[in-house]
Amino acid sequence: MKIRIFLLCCLSSAALLLPGCEETGDDLPWTFSGAAGGCGDFIVYRQSDDGLAAVFIRAVTDSLDLDENGNTYDLSRNHTGLSVSLHVFEENAVGYYCVTHPPNLDFETWSGIDGTIGIQIEEGDSLGYHVSAQLEKIVFTRDNESLTLKEMSFEAVWVGWYPH
Repeated sequence: MKIRIFLLCCLSSAALLLPGCEETGDDLPWTFSGAAGGCGDFIVYRQSDDGLAAVFIRAVTDSLDLDENGNTYDLSRNHTGLSVSLHVFEENAVGYYCVTHPPNLDFETWSGIDGTIGIQIEEGDSLGYHVSAQLEKIVFTRDNESLTLKEMSFEAVWVGWYPH
């Protein structure tokens, strides 16, 4: 079963702007108020409150030259080793990420093609380290449709081994 998200488009013309619509606001139909999770080198994610969607960041620290000073990346440019996506599930997917055998769930992937992500790592040990990330004005696309995330913060999420 394909998931379809019907969006009410907000027109940019001031005369046609519908009440409650903001040009730079979220048009994601989910709330993401819970804690973020993470694993590996590195995956960071936050699931929606209803478990039907997740904002998902995957980065290969060696490819991105990440360090404790942090870096900012423009998603409109190709960055090998970095992806930001939105996963939309057909059913509740709490517990899907960072497990050895995830449940067999169907989901759509919306790709982050524009906006910025700031990433900072904190020194860790042989077991892992902390990652902080700030997403701003992320545009996700899939099948000629788009959704926008105004901003989302991931603060000190524990992930896999410390990059050397």
